[in-house]
Amino acid sequence: MSIKRRVIIIANGNFEHKDFYNDIIREDDFIISVDGGVKHLEKIGKVPDLMIGDFDSIELDKLKFYEKQGIPIKRFPQDKDYTDTELALREAKRISSEVVLIGAFGKRMDHTFANIYILVEAKKLGLDMELINMYHRVFLVEEKQKKYIPGKIGDIVSIFPFPISSGITTYGLKYALENDTMKFGYARGVSNIKVQEDAWIFVNTGSLLTFIVQKEVENENRAYK
Repeated sequence: MSIKRRVIIIANGNFEHKDFYNDIIREDDFIISVDGGVKHLEKIGKVPDLMIGDFDSIELDKLKFYEKQGIPIKRFPQDKDYTDTELALREAKRISSEVVLIGAFGKRMDHTFANIYILVEAKKLGLDMELINMYHRVFLVEEKQKKYIPGKIGDIVSIFPFPISSGITTYGLKYALENDTMKFGYARGVSNIKVQEDAWIFVNTGSLLTFIVQKEVENENRAYK
């Protein structure tokens, strides 16, 4: 069975545990580096297929270097209506409906939230996107969608309504939901636990922002594959 080509978007956030990311990125992935995200690719010896952004986080000499290498570069002004990552999403749509965003989490909470928030925009564009780092996976479960819960038995599963979600049913989680309703502002969907390999979530109306967190996030030897 052939594996569908993906788009990997490399943002300028945290990029710890480079071996993990080296394993995540496949040879046939189309890689878009966002602004200063190209420095992360350099750590793992990979080259972007496209560079995009206002490039306020990258040295001019480095930008010129990649330009000389023939890497396509799309440069935008700093004052614009979309974030650099949103611009990358629009480019990703031309290539694949499957998108993985790496480097989405960082020191600035507003940037991290913005990257999580654009999961909604990705869905509007018809993209199936998830945010990944070594210990977390973040994605949306859409209306009328039955979504498999990745990860390992014992991993933490937290779900949040976006904004009101009803008809929520889960399988393979410690605290089961059956045709339940969750409203924005209540956090009772936090810290559930995956107890079966075949685990999934279904939502009838609304969307669910879903976080998969490794059971022992302090153990650097455990990673999603």
